[in-house]
Amino acid sequence: MVDRLEEAGYVSRERDPADRRRVVIRLVTERAISDIATVFQPMVAAWQQMAERYTDDELRLIVQFYGQMAEVIRQHITVLRAAGGATAGTTGSGTTGSGTTGAGTTGAG
Repeated sequence: MVDRLEEAGYVSRERDPADRRRVVIRLVTERAISDIATVFQPMVAAWQQMAERYTDDELRLIVQFYGQMAEVIRQHITVLRAAGGATAGTTGSGTTGSGTTGAGTTGAG
């Protein structure tokens, strides 16, 4: 894969000056940005257009909600990993890895 990225001009290989046995892969930033920007620019423009429909307070609420959802996901991943990857987030007793039944809700606000 690195060979293909190098051939396409996205990365370069450099010898580590401290350890000649080691090769460092460096991103060719200008190339990556110029090519990737054209792919993602329409999506970013669509996001901006969508965000314009909401007030600043609504956007803050959305950001807060997504932050809380990300934390819930992180917590459940931790529980699943600790349980050895229990299937579908439940133990054999029908409770979630946190010991609560059902989806587990939080208060609004």
